[in-house]
Amino acid sequence: MKKRINLWLIIGFLAAFNSNADQVILDDLILAGTSDGTVPAYDCSAPTLQFFPLDPSQSVGLIPAGDPIVIPAPIIASCVGTVCEFTCAPVTANACVGFDCVNGESFNNHSLKLKENNTRIRFTDLTVNDQLGQSWNVAANASANHGAHYLSIEVKSTVDTDLIFSDGTAPLYDCSGAGVPNETLPFLFAAVPDQSAIVGVTPFGAAVLLPAPETNTCLIDPVLPDVYNCDFTCPQLTGFTEKPALLLGTDTGNPSFTNGVALGIHSAAEDNMISLGRAGLLRQLRHVATAMANNDALTVEGLNLNLLEQALIYYNTLLDGIEVKIEQLEAGGASPNPYDVNGDNVVDMNDFMAVRACFRKNIATNPSCASADVNGDGVINTLDFSLVLSNRTP
Repeated sequence: MKKRINLWLIIGFLAAFNSNADQVILDDLILAGTSDGTVPAYDCSAPTLQFFPLDPSQSVGLIPAGDPIVIPAPIIASCVGTVCEFTCAPVTANACVGFDCVNGESFNNHSLKLKENNTRIRFTDLTVNDQLGQSWNVAANASANHGAHYLSIEVKSTVDTDLIFSDGTAPLYDCSGAGVPNETLPFLFAAVPDQSAIVGVTPFGAAVLLPAPETNTCLIDPVLPDVYNCDFTCPQLTGFTEKPALLLGTDTGNPSFTNGVALGIHSAAEDNMISLGRAGLLRQLRHVATAMANNDALTVEGLNLNLLEQALIYYNTLLDGIEVKIEQLEAGGASPNPYDVNGDNVVDMNDFMAVRACFRKNIATNPSCASADVNGDGVINTLDFSLVLSNRTP
């Protein structure tokens, strides 16, 4: 029965072997199409070769410069240990990297494929000192089965010596027999702890302990294929420091952030938002053009312009109202009493009703309401009502 290997088991596999967990399908290896005179040549008529990896000491010389490169590829079903029958084929300009790659992989115009649950591309600049910034990762999706869907560009440490603490999902192993002779745990391929050795979940924030086999003590299990029972130790798991600088989320996963984007190290991704920081770590967005459409981002410059425009509209309206009153006075048609809204020389409920008829109307577009702006502030509101009522004719 095929066993599922989760993120923690993959980390354990790396720790146990101190090697890369990925494999490259040899007949899809990216190489130049022709030799530069330094590529090893193999005897393709030989019955078997040693693989995992292919041992260059088995070469019979070098492929002459300009000749096509031919690479031996093992026939897995024929392998006895690391010795396999093989085929020889010229290299192509495609490559598939990962546990789920198969011989004869279909590329469909994709020159490079990463195919497994742990898709990562790492860049290391050896001209920079050993520090954050020397190494970067491009990561697609969480390594755990059914984990979060995202694309991330991460700055990554160059050494895996940082202690790892549980996020509440790391498996818990019975380490009570660690270091005790003949106290064994089952290991897949004498390397990765078998899932039957898990006794629970390591609490959140607790150190993650990962059993490591004493390989010289391993004995194959009489019942379970690919399982070895080994004496073991339980060192605390270490790993690389990874800090996403750009995180693009989609729609599923646990933890999830639906269609969110986080920019900058330590920024918190949230649902349907672009985040430049997190609580306690705020950042500014600079060099943004002035908003033009209703759904554009508003800048301080745009806000100031908007406030200036509103102020100009207000004072223009106020001046328009004053001009209307001056014209009325000059024409002799307006009462010298500003509270006599309807001009009948009496301040009474009729004036109150006149203010009510013009309540909150724009004087610029309703010049007949200018007299209802009793205090001349350009706005017809409850203050005008109050002034009329408090100045009624006895």
